[in-house]
Amino acid sequence: MYMVSFHDDEALNTQLTVREGREIPPAGPFRKVAVKIIRISKRAEEELAVLQKLEHDNIVKFINFDKIENNGLDSHLYIIMELCDCNLTTFMNKSRNQNLSMETFNFISYQLLDGLEYIHGKRIIHRDIKPDNILVINDTSFKLSDFGITKYIPVGSKAVTQTKGGIGSDGYRAPETYVEKEDNYDHEVKITRAVDVFSLAIVLAQLISKGKHPYGSNYHYWKSNIMQGTGLDLSNVSNEIPEKRYHLIDLLTGMLSKDPEDRPSVYSIRGYEYFRN
Repeated sequence: MYMVSFHDDEALNTQLTVREGREIPPAGPFRKVAVKIIRISKRAEEELAVLQKLEHDNIVKFINFDKIENNGLDSHLYIIMELCDCNLTTFMNKSRNQNLSMETFNFISYQLLDGLEYIHGKRIIHRDIKPDNILVINDTSFKLSDFGITKYIPVGSKAVTQTKGGIGSDGYRAPETYVEKEDNYDHEVKITRAVDVFSLAIVLAQLISKGKHPYGSNYHYWKSNIMQGTGLDLSNVSNEIPEKRYHLIDLLTGMLSKDPEDRPSVYSIRGYEYFRN
């Protein structure tokens, strides 16, 4: 059995929790790790399978796993990963009162693009890219995490079928993933890697705008604005380098196109004028 000790012995009282622990190796020093504790389910097993296949500097590092089963009742999967300092939400909150330099923005953007290119190359759609699911180490290393609702694209196809209801996080979901009626949870739609490009664009827009969401300050309107393709406001994008700002807004606008066919692929983004000089 893989051994991890915790700082506390609180009972599991949520569907999902991530806790800090210490790895207890057979030999060698202890090291701090993050332990994602999730009730065993098909989705949990799928997340584990995805993590086991990924190895990249900009993807949270999978270390090991363990299962504690109790005749199918309250059985849990323990996914052990590298321990990061914080998520991108916390990182942005720390610097909310100052403009992020274009140099730092580019440094972070390249890492997120690298991570997304890697999983897209593995035919994986993340489907839940948002600041909370991007982890940070030493303010210098940025990693995609939380692969709990990923989808594999079948070989020979560019899209995958998903049921529209309730997948992803409001405010970061691409418009094609929403339902017109809240009770229409059985409606199916073909989604592509473009849903991740849309989500990443919102994250990048927030990163260079002191955390301000490009679809408004009131989260109640995010969903309707995204669904209707209205209310996009990139006026808060940093004006540190005016000519670069123009090209960045052009890039973000393209990534946030309502029609997924009009969005650039993650592979072509660095060919845009903003990243060329």
